[in-house]
Amino acid sequence: MKLLWILPKWPYPTIDGATKAHLALLSNCANDRVTLHIAIFSEEKTLEEINALNTITGAESIFFLKVLASTRSMLFLRSLFFNRKLPATTARFATHKAKMSLPNLNTYTHIIFDGLHPAALFWKNESFNFPSHLKIIYRAHNIEAELWQQVVSKQKNLLTLIYAREQLKMSRFESKLIDQADLVATVSNRDKNVCEQLYSPKNCQAIEIGMPWNEATTSFPDDMKLLFVGRLDWYPNVEGLNWFLDKVWPVISHKRPELTLDIVGGFGSETLIEKIKVQKNIRYHGRVPDVSAFYQQCTITIIPIWTGSGTRVKAIEAAKFARSFITTTKGIEGVELTAGRDYLLADDEQSWIESLLNLASHNAKQLGQSAQENAGIKYDQEFLRKRFLELLERLT
Repeated sequence: MKLLWILPKWPYPTIDGATKAHLALLSNCANDRVTLHIAIFSEEKTLEEINALNTITGAESIFFLKVLASTRSMLFLRSLFFNRKLPATTARFATHKAKMSLPNLNTYTHIIFDGLHPAALFWKNESFNFPSHLKIIYRAHNIEAELWQQVVSKQKNLLTLIYAREQLKMSRFESKLIDQADLVATVSNRDKNVCEQLYSPKNCQAIEIGMPWNEATTSFPDDMKLLFVGRLDWYPNVEGLNWFLDKVWPVISHKRPELTLDIVGGFGSETLIEKIKVQKNIRYHGRVPDVSAFYQQCTITIIPIWTGSGTRVKAIEAAKFARSFITTTKGIEGVELTAGRDYLLADDEQSWIESLLNLASHNAKQLGQSAQENAGIKYDQEFLRKRFLELLERLT
């Protein structure tokens, strides 16, 4: 098999759940039966960065594709007045320069879209124009139609109409890709079921987001330390963190002053960062090259997520380090762990407050050990990568 794997952004070092999900399948992907080439929507990188990614993945070459540099508002305007059938958030990937930078597709057997948006490269006349000899694989990180519907429900006034229009276009775009894909690989069984209900794909399989399950947990802190990990420019993270800081933390910091919270995540607005910094007993660390030390030093993590689709990588990552978490139902969606055994479930303000007021270090440790043991069975990176490649071989 000769694969052309198309990514929406540079994946290494990982900076968020999406890039971790990209590398979960790409790591050590090439072997004696698989030749791998990667195309990435990114500015060209240094030779050192390229060699690092080649070493991790085994790729023979990396191609850089030009993305349209535009603000979100401008993308919506372009979508409204020019290419009206193409969703605004995909338009930046449908550039002529990007198409011209693609290698000769006649030499490949499979093309893998790692996420929905890069498929816009092949959008023409309100449909997809794929070479007939290629097997088309869509790695679905979420169900975009579902995610957009959640976004629409939270808008007001004119924004409701604008976002509803985009939701409809995204649903059509997603539907057309899934209809033409030889394999749709969702990140969870839950997303597989939703995809089948909405679109009836001809071949849909769940390939979960894996991680290298070899972290040695050498200690557990005596101090009560909470941890939040996530990009601070991603709407579900911003929404959830703001809610937690407004509704939960003022009560907890007053009644349990020994509790501290570390927040790790880059790309936050000045307003959000300032709001974090003025909070009592909270340390803000911004973007860090490696989150391992923060997991090792924390008691439990928090996932106050109210919006989203796909799988919560931060839940799997915490379990890898034998750390449990307090989460909403949306925050654990797509991850097959058990509330009460592996983590604490809290779906309203009072439940969060009670969970944190009653939290004891030894209970958090037991939950974390259980989460690590049970998640390791299902989310082992090497096992999932092999399964994915086996599915590709069956298509040939």
